[in-house]
Amino acid sequence: MAAIDENTNDMDQYSEDFTLNSIPSTPPTSEIVLRIIAKTRMNNGYCYLGLDEENGRLFRPIISTLAGTCCWPSRRDFYLKKSYRFHVTLNPDENNVDFLTPYPHCNEDMVVASVVTEEKTAPFTAQVPLSRAKLDINEVFLDVKEKRYLNENADSPSAGISKCSSKNMYRYFNNHYGKHRYLTRLPSGEYDLPINGVNTVEIPKVDKEVVVVLGLGRPYNREGSCNPVRCYILV
Repeated sequence: MAAIDENTNDMDQYSEDFTLNSIPSTPPTSEIVLRIIAKTRMNNGYCYLGLDEENGRLFRPIISTLAGTCCWPSRRDFYLKKSYRFHVTLNPDENNVDFLTPYPHCNEDMVVASVVTEEKTAPFTAQVPLSRAKLDINEVFLDVKEKRYLNENADSPSAGISKCSSKNMYRYFNNHYGKHRYLTRLPSGEYDLPINGVNTVEIPKVDKEVVVVLGLGRPYNREGSCNPVRCYILV
């Protein structure tokens, strides 16, 4: 669930290129238009999830598979719900064997060039992601553990869309974690999940169908206490 802040972006920045010494240069092999449907903070930058509306496929455009360099610098601040044309250098549907990011993330990680242009497309409508939405989180992800995470290298998508009634979602502040979370009641049970999206909107007070974008955090192993390493579900 996301809202657009029209005052936070300078559209001229998309014509600029930038270089990071740690990112190898690879010639693009194709192009793809993605509508940005989720945005999270990561490593002092942003991670984005885009929907290929032509094929109904979710991808996570990244600029490198090297650890710590896959996120976009904060000055490359793409608009939520806008569409962008990316130059693809590594497509997960064609080159899984070449990926350095682990499963399940490599199923949606798409390596792209740093030059990106805004694409003029039809206005965003919730019916597009709604048509892809699942009725339960265990239909989005496979082999969910404790209704909170998947193990690294799980044979599962790393992102997806679910839908539920707004009366079955509750946003609250968790004092232990010091952050807001969503409590969601679904056919498979109750899920208490962290909110990681930027510009999330409030849950409607009247009963409505709500589209929820879900993703997995990168493998996390606090103080080496988890074996195997965990990928936590994020809203």
